[in-house]
Amino acid sequence: MAEKTFTIDDMIASVLDRQPETFKDAFNDLMGQKAAEAVMAKKEEVSQTMFAATENDETESEDGSEEDVSEPEDTQDQDETEDEDGDQT
Repeated sequence: MAEKTFTIDDMIASVLDRQPETFKDAFNDLMGQKAAEAVMAKKEEVSQTMFAATENDETESEDGSEEDVSEPEDTQDQDETEDEDGDQT
């Protein structure tokens, strides 16, 4: 048998009728519904953020080819260093 889905009206009626068990069941049911809705909303928000980040990582240039979004490589050789004046040593 399916469990009854409670409303706020059911919760108020149980208080007025002094039925603590019905109030407890209604309260738990309503809070469970709210928690489930909040979790679903957060899942949606996270998934949209993830997909937006993925799309931004793979940007395309005007001609339709993908642009290289990686960091530029260091053009100096490992053995060469600059002194304080910027001269190669």
